Amino acid sequence: MIIQACFDQPLYEVPKMPRMKKLTAIVLAVLFCFCLASCRESNEAKYQRAGKLMAEGRYEEAVRVYEEAGDYEDAARMAAYGKAVMAAEAGDYPTALSAFSSLGDYKDSPTMVTYYTARQYESQATETNWSPRAIAADTYDRIAFFRDSAERAEQCRRTLYEEAAHLAETEQYGLSIERLKAIPLYEDSTLLRQYYEAFRLEQEDRFSEACAAFLALGEEYRDAVDQAEAVLKRGYDKADAYERAGNQEAARLIFEDLGGYGDAAERAGKPYYDLGVSLRNEKRWVDAVNAFLAAGSYGDAEDQVKETRYQQAIDRRGQQNWDGAIEIFTELGDYKDSVTVQIDETIYQKADALEKDGDPEAAYELFMSIDRYRDAYARACKPYYDLGVTLREAGAWDAAVSAFEHAGKYEDAKEQIREIKDQQAAAEEAATN
Repeated sequence: MIIQACFDQPLYEVPKMPRMKKLTAIVLAVLFCFCLASCRESNEAKYQRAGKLMAEGRYEEAVRVYEEAGDYEDAARMAAYGKAVMAAEAGDYPTALSAFSSLGDYKDSPTMVTYYTARQYESQATETNWSPRAIAADTYDRIAFFRDSAERAEQCRRTLYEEAAHLAETEQYGLSIERLKAIPLYEDSTLLRQYYEAFRLEQEDRFSEACAAFLALGEEYRDAVDQAEAVLKRGYDKADAYERAGNQEAARLIFEDLGGYGDAAERAGKPYYDLGVSLRNEKRWVDAVNAFLAAGSYGDAEDQVKETRYQQAIDRRGQQNWDGAIEIFTELGDYKDSVTVQIDETIYQKADALEKDGDPEAAYELFMSIDRYRDAYARACKPYYDLGVTLREAGAWDAAVSAFEHAGKYEDAKEQIREIKDQQAAAEEAATN
């Protein structure tokens, strides 16, 4: 009533009585307090209005109102928080993450950092650069109950799964498997990866391994058991096509891989076995050996390798390549009579050739090294025995004795030495008398 009474008075009139001055002072004080109260309520109202704007997703307006609220409570930090949200929703993740990180533990800033980190990874994923999508899914899992994190993680994995299936449809199994490895617990990703792995093995012509991989999946997974049989048939047909096209080596590799499937083992080795026989008849020793080796376990291919080397050694000996022949016979070891006969025979023929070439000393050494083989001992000693006889008849006693000593036990070489020494003694005695 006092205030109303004051307002009823004309403001331009100045009371002349002391009581009126007192009333004016009271009115002015009340008005000042009213203004101050109005200011505080205004900032609070702004703060509350900004909160409602934030809840409605009107972030830009909310930030402006928070800033107008000045230093009222946490208005400044809410303005910074709102700016971070604005940047995040605009796709400016680096700015948003930096802003949320600077706010520390304020509100849900740590969770927002995780959430928008996942969003950033998700935004970076492309058809060729798919790994950020897998990282995003794992990051969303850390805050699975926050906002739409669970749904986004599911979508990321669903996309990877569908991409893997699409790649497999175009036989890009390697790329498909990589995606499935990144989501091992999603639906049947682990089994599907094994399924595609079997097809990838088939692409590499590893048909027996592919068959085993299909069988490992069991009867209940897709058509794995049917594929296990079918992949062997596909491999056989591929090898057959290679062989018909003249690519025997490619065919052999597949037939060998197929092992006991049908007549695969025979078809792998027989052409090379036959080729080895033909090449050996042409004395193309190295090529023949390689062909028999390529024949693998077909027939007696392993023994044919040794037989080819055996015949090669004999051929070398026929060309007087003594050392080359001995080298092969030594390598063959107990194959046939390689070390029991053929090495000695090679040395014998070499000694014979040296003797005929006028090198009796070298021939002697070789014959003596195989003195029990054939007539090697006699062949070694006879030239020296004959030389001893000649020298004895010529009166060259000492030289004759040396020759007979080389003759060893050949015929009566030792008797010849005794007779020469008796003749020498008799001649010396006659010369003294």
